[in-house]
Amino acid sequence: MEHIAAAEDCIRGSVENGVMKAPAVPGRDIAAIDHFVESRAVTETFLKTTTGLRDHAADSPNGQKWDAYEFILLIAAHSERHTNQIKEVKADPNYPKS
Repeated sequence: MEHIAAAEDCIRGSVENGVMKAPAVPGRDIAAIDHFVESRAVTETFLKTTTGLRDHAADSPNGQKWDAYEFILLIAAHSERHTNQIKEVKADPNYPKS
């Protein structure tokens, strides 16, 4: 709980004291979508052209050794998690329809 509360204070402080003072960025969502599509295409090409993904391992975010294939699975799981969060927010009846 302490971590969650401290993180909220820190993030909100960054928004109040930094982000909200930055200029507006029209078209940001479109650029983000374009970036994601381009990045995903690079990842797909990497997967199709790279052999030995199970042969190389390094420390993962949880401190265990993961091979390259497991890191690629992390990319997919991370995208899926946030996609589901977006769907949940947009399903709320109070979410703007336009």
